[in-house]
Amino acid sequence: MSEILSVEDLGVFFSLDQGTLKAVDGVNYTLEAGKTIGIIGESGSGKSVSAQAIMRIVPKPGKITKGRILLIQTQQEMMNLYKMTSLPLPGKDLTIDLASINPHGDLIRAIRGKVISMIFQEPMTSLSPVHTVGNQIMEAIILHRPSEKKQAREITLDMLDRVQISNPSQTIDEYPYQLSGGMRQRAMIAMALSCNPSLLIADEPTTALDVTVQAQIIDLIKELQQQYGMAIQYITHDLGVIAEITENVAVMYLGRIVESGTTKQVLKTPLHPYTKGLLNSMPRLGNMKKKKLKAIPGNVPIPINFPKKCGFNDRCSEAIKGKCEKKIPALVEIEKGHKTRCFLHSNEMD
Repeated sequence: MSEILSVEDLGVFFSLDQGTLKAVDGVNYTLEAGKTIGIIGESGSGKSVSAQAIMRIVPKPGKITKGRILLIQTQQEMMNLYKMTSLPLPGKDLTIDLASINPHGDLIRAIRGKVISMIFQEPMTSLSPVHTVGNQIMEAIILHRPSEKKQAREITLDMLDRVQISNPSQTIDEYPYQLSGGMRQRAMIAMALSCNPSLLIADEPTTALDVTVQAQIIDLIKELQQQYGMAIQYITHDLGVIAEITENVAVMYLGRIVESGTTKQVLKTPLHPYTKGLLNSMPRLGNMKKKKLKAIPGNVPIPINFPKKCGFNDRCSEAIKGKCEKKIPALVEIEKGHKTRCFLHSNEMD
């Protein structure tokens, strides 16, 4: 498998009146074509901001302050992409640093939807309430695929059918408010996949849906991945979903990756106390004893002018006094492919 995305030392900072909020700080990971990586962590960990950075839609006053986001394409894919812009062909270079290109330019507009698509967390706020579902999907198709309106409508009907929306010929002319939550989410997936992207970013796509619909959406994403061969970056706080659909996992906390590896490594032999805390807080089937779930104490702190120490120190029962509250541990490989950022496993520092 070949790499399609490489995130290197990514930093996204927000300059606020109170100080600098480091939403993402020194994040590294890669994603291979046809594979799925899960990005997990509590709210405020930086998961969604890292995805917004890839799409170049970080809200103001946020800025990418460091690092690279390399999109890797074949020669033919690169030529097709640049044909949609007024820019000269880049020669033999098959990578695009998304962090350095104009966030409002022709190139990123050609990439969004065509090469990289995103399913947002809440479809009701992502879909336009004054346009029909069909028109919104057709707009993306006409922009990225040479199609007349009649052809675009046929493609839209096909996509609505593929995402298992009943009666596509009726749904195509309906407005988002006329659809249930599950149907709106399926419409969002149809829009995201309408131009056959190489990479799909799914930002908690099953949030606020009931359990049955969640399972249907997850199965649908897996099925469509097999059909299209796309890579997926799946953002969630649900470890059950991670176990089901991903090959690799990155655990984020306070803007940094604190543990990464294969899904089996991270879930079977977690190294970082935060990962262990997430796993211990999950309800388990077959546990007949009425025990309270082991919640992680405290809350994710706001990373504004945060002191130079381990971000999890104040919530960690295994913190090493005299070290964790004074230094930032480095992300170190403990076994092949399995890394963690913790002084319990290494003395290295960032």
